[in-house]
Amino acid sequence: MKLKKKELLRMIKPRLIELGYTWFKESYISDCDCFCKKINKEFYLSLCPTIHRFYDDQFTANYYLSTTNTIFARYGDIPFECGKRIGFLLNEEELKEYFKEEYEAGYQPKDVWWNPYKGNSIDDFISKVRLTEPRMLSNKELIVDIYKSKTISELKNESVQTKKIFQSKIPLPSLNTTISLSVQSTTVLSSLSP
Repeated sequence: MKLKKKELLRMIKPRLIELGYTWFKESYISDCDCFCKKINKEFYLSLCPTIHRFYDDQFTANYYLSTTNTIFARYGDIPFECGKRIGFLLNEEELKEYFKEEYEAGYQPKDVWWNPYKGNSIDDFISKVRLTEPRMLSNKELIVDIYKSKTISELKNESVQTKKIFQSKIPLPSLNTTISLSVQSTTVLSSLSP
């Protein structure tokens, strides 16, 4: 049975809210909406469910840790380790338990996906979130790298500036406002034309 985003949200949203996450509708990054938790004054942890594109009855979720609530920014000097799938935070024994048949056959998968229509998959997913969230948050090297990242600092500063603009009394242009190019810009653009 094909898993629809709406159905997955119906199954996991209340459980993730119980764990302290806030739901954000329609994230542009994920196949599903995202959930975010403010960890302390500095850090946000996002958890974004993803429906498999080939096995459309399965889903997994990705964590993203940052001092901004920007999701999955991976450019500049942002540490790649900011984003990680749940399965990659499980240890060898936990993976062996989850993938008994695969390990017996000599295959050692690390990427864990759940089919919510089988057994207690949603309960297992929530238990893996409870198990792996502290692991994601306890990576001291990652936290230091996040603090060192100039790109993350720039994102955070841009976010603060945007918040100030929206909190100020400065009137914003209406949606019907047209913004025209200045004479200098028009001259430059026309001089670039062949």
